[in-house]
Amino acid sequence: MKEHHNFIQLLLNDPNVQWEPSLTVRRNEHLTVPGQISNQLYWIESGALRAYFLSENQEQTLRLGYPQSMIADLPSLLSGKPSEVHIQALKKTTVKPLSK
Repeated sequence: MKEHHNFIQLLLNDPNVQWEPSLTVRRNEHLTVPGQISNQLYWIESGALRAYFLSENQEQTLRLGYPQSMIADLPSLLSGKPSEVHIQALKKTTVKPLSK
């Protein structure tokens, strides 16, 4: 786990990595919704997010994201195909986006 933390710190501090300005989202606001092509990953500075999808009209949580971690819709981000995932703020959340 220490190697993971060191990699993240290098990424955050690398002057060649062009992070976008921090973005604050309100509780229940979505960063991504199905049908959009995801082109960002998010470093969570504060708050909490969840990634989920709908199956038979039921929400199925895939992942929870907390401060000092990253969250993204990787299948959409890597393939360029439309997302099937919602990423939603569970409370007021500040993220630092990194575009593809």
